[in-house]
Amino acid sequence: MNALTPALIVLAALAGAPDAAAQSPPAAAKVTVRDAWARLPTDGRSTTAYVTVENLTDVEDRLIGASSPWAERVVLQRQVNEGYNVVKRTVTSIPLKARGILRMRPGGYQLALEGLNRPIRADVPIPLTLRFANGGVVDAKAEVSKQLLGNWGR
Repeated sequence: MNALTPALIVLAALAGAPDAAAQSPPAAAKVTVRDAWARLPTDGRSTTAYVTVENLTDVEDRLIGASSPWAERVVLQRQVNEGYNVVKRTVTSIPLKARGILRMRPGGYQLALEGLNRPIRADVPIPLTLRFANGGVVDAKAEVSKQLLGNWGR
């Protein structure tokens, strides 16, 4: 065996070994957002949006914020009944159970888009960015519903 043989064996082994990054599967999404929709604004300054969020992990998570380039701010809210009144309460986060699904809908949790900076039309989806405590940042597009009221079944 000559002096080059050990070096050639090492090189051959390295050349035959697949790259570790190539072996590992792509990182799976921790949280998915789907079925995003928003109401057509009645005043042109604000609207509400709703999404379905699925936590694909075994760890509880929380929606801790949202934003849109089309609004000055997006506020997390929950509608509650107080006697005969329906009141919208600002919340700091929305819980998401491990392996759970959160379905935002009228009468429950919602995203209030305030200070709209462009006209909202039914044929142009609204871009949204949702921030989760563990699941990172997820982008979505909310289809705009022409129906102003009565979207309870969506």
